[in-house]
Amino acid sequence: PTRELVRVCEAVAAEEQAEAKLLCVRLFVPFARHYDFNNKAKFYLFPIMLALGVDVVWLDLDIFLFKNPAPRMLEQAYAPGQWPKDVLVTDHFDEHCINHGVFIVRSSDRSLLWLLEYIRWLHWYPYGHDQNGWDAFLVHSIVEPQMPQDLRQNPAINVSY
Repeated sequence: PTRELVRVCEAVAAEEQAEAKLLCVRLFVPFARHYDFNNKAKFYLFPIMLALGVDVVWLDLDIFLFKNPAPRMLEQAYAPGQWPKDVLVTDHFDEHCINHGVFIVRSSDRSLLWLLEYIRWLHWYPYGHDQNGWDAFLVHSIVEPQMPQDLRQNPAINVSY
């Protein structure tokens, strides 16, 4: 290869190393659980998008849409006469617990800090289930171990949903 091509390859490698350090993602190791790959894909760019001021809407690949959900989601998130909701998420059809296969998170400092606390919990409590943690972080119906002590008292991360 030419020197220029080698320089380009080195620059790409340095960029990838910087990105890995920035996001602190250590996954795809032999002991990763099968849904760790899904979690990485689901939450890898999420904080970056929120930090850039972009609201995040997520639909899992096993979601079937019969109608465009955008008008209803936006109506719920930004209801006239109310403060905008930070997080909108669905319940399971047969249980009273959150199913984060469909959600919208409004870009705000509070939402970003809340999400980073959630990702930290996923990292430090590897036996927790991501969806149960999401439910517990919203104080909906599930209690999970190792939750941050000030989750609901800290106004910086006390999101509305």
